[in-house]
Amino acid sequence: MRKIILAVALALAIPLGACGTIPGKIASAVTVGFDNPVSIQELATVEASYGAVLSAAVTYRRLCVAGQTNIVGTNCRAVVLKMQEANRYAHAQILVARDFVKNKKVNASVALATARQAIAAFQAATPSVGAQ
Repeated sequence: MRKIILAVALALAIPLGACGTIPGKIASAVTVGFDNPVSIQELATVEASYGAVLSAAVTYRRLCVAGQTNIVGTNCRAVVLKMQEANRYAHAQILVARDFVKNKKVNASVALATARQAIAAFQAATPSVGAQ
């Protein structure tokens, strides 16, 4: 739907944009870019937070597999399953946000916000081990 609205807006803007051209100068609304409100640095920050949560999740999983129930608890396998599901979703959202930012799509802020929420859910599903 956005593509249709954008196409219609551009189709209407091109003839109107030509009205204000200076003779000998060419102006086109098509070449006017949109600034993406999300920067590469913001994406890197989100990816770094994902990496930190992923590191904690891997540590928890390894302790669970090693049978360290005194550290991770007796119900660690159920927790690991929840973490894996949250990780899959967070990783998918990171990929979407990366695509939006790197390909300079019109507005990556929604994709980045969704990725942040997915990482927060992943973090909530990952218990803290040893860093209290």
